[in-house]
Amino acid sequence: FYMITRYEDQIEHWTYSEYGNAMFDHNTYPGYESWVIDMLMAWHESDPVSQKEHLRNQAVYQIQGNRNPFVDHPEWVEKIWGDTTVYAGPGPAGNIARMYPNPASNMVHIESAYDIQHVEVYSAAGMLLRHYAPGVRSASICLQNKAPGVYIVRIKTTEGVFRHKLIIK
Repeated sequence: FYMITRYEDQIEHWTYSEYGNAMFDHNTYPGYESWVIDMLMAWHESDPVSQKEHLRNQAVYQIQGNRNPFVDHPEWVEKIWGDTTVYAGPGPAGNIARMYPNPASNMVHIESAYDIQHVEVYSAAGMLLRHYAPGVRSASICLQNKAPGVYIVRIKTTEGVFRHKLIIK
């Protein structure tokens, strides 16, 4: 998951053997064919991050200055690659907010049946990039200065919290 997230902008040009090429969809997000994502999710769930991986991640950081966020925060794998929607209220039929289009390029729109107290946009590494406090039931967020990739949007309304993966293309 780290490789496809970190090098998403280069996926279109990756070529390997016939078998290696079968893994990629040769688009930006998600980059892998769905069967590969399912396989990696199964591996992630059956083989939790070990102390050895934490130490290796720290050693790589000391040399390269970058970290694998999925080692530091394994819970992000499900948030980014799994079903990222968290419903507040009685379940999917009663979700409190929606976000569209997704993937997005220049603008994303958020609508809710309740007042939106705030919207936060996080990078895949968990860094808060933007914070909005619209106080109304709809909002539009300009994405023009954001690099293509996977982001997490957290929407807090008067009735609960909605989280969703946002893909910027």
